[in-house]
Amino acid sequence: MANKARLLSNIIANDRECGKVFHSIAKLNKTSANSLPAVTPVPNQVFATEHNRFGKDATIHFTKSASQFLEYLRELDHYITTTNASKGKQSPPLKFACYGYKDLDGDIVINSIDCPVYEEAYQQGFTKKSQIIDYIMQNMGSKDMSIENSARVFDYLRQSNFANPKPIGTDIVALMGTTKHASLEGDEYNCFTVGELAESVLPYYVPVNADGIISGTLAITPKTISEKYLLTRGSKDNIADYLQDGSIEVALISYAKSESTGYVTPTKITNVTKALAQTDKGLTPLKISSSTQPTSKLYKAQDNPEHTM
Repeated sequence: MANKARLLSNIIANDRECGKVFHSIAKLNKTSANSLPAVTPVPNQVFATEHNRFGKDATIHFTKSASQFLEYLRELDHYITTTNASKGKQSPPLKFACYGYKDLDGDIVINSIDCPVYEEAYQQGFTKKSQIIDYIMQNMGSKDMSIENSARVFDYLRQSNFANPKPIGTDIVALMGTTKHASLEGDEYNCFTVGELAESVLPYYVPVNADGIISGTLAITPKTISEKYLLTRGSKDNIADYLQDGSIEVALISYAKSESTGYVTPTKITNVTKALAQTDKGLTPLKISSSTQPTSKLYKAQDNPEHTM
């Protein structure tokens, strides 16, 4: 996997704190940092927190349309996962793409989300919602859909730029979105893998138009049961009434751009700890960076906020 080597070698070489994280992961897995298997869990919560230009924790903002579609995908995936689990089947992840930019204050804005398999389902000409969902269930694990999702993200990173003379941000942002599922055996790793991070790295020899780009991954994690249900002590209340959204998890990958070639090199990975969604009721905080992750034996990168004011 060329992108795996590109991710690990460049991140480790360019950012000391990220290098310490990967070396601690490698030590735990009894291998070298540059040779971590693609399936190795990489908790985004052990990376340094992304900061805005004021030195505060950066926020990822979802516009109204983006947050509505994100919530739709969450509900769709929950329905599919629950249906499959009742039949003893494991659900594949639902892949989608998030597009936006880093604004002038240094926060991330996601203003558009699309999902190739969702669009493909509607293009089949089905007239019933059940037919659309069945199509998505049968094709969400398709390799072609995954390739299409990656192509959209990379095209956006490569081709997009800010309009002059008054750009609204500093970096073009496109994230690989995925849903996370607990295994049927009950194992939960609500974090990314080396392979997932590598898939979101823009390949070499791909010039970009923008002065700066940010790629990465965004995960919708499984719904959980709130503590209020536990207080009912197994009463006959509908358990669905006590389900709450799981935490969003985000890992951002920053790049350095060559002025002579336009090619970019991944330089560091950061975590995002604040999220807001625009809704009919105004800005609503979203649960983020609070999934249970295997972090206890890993190095925690030190934050180094950059004040650019």
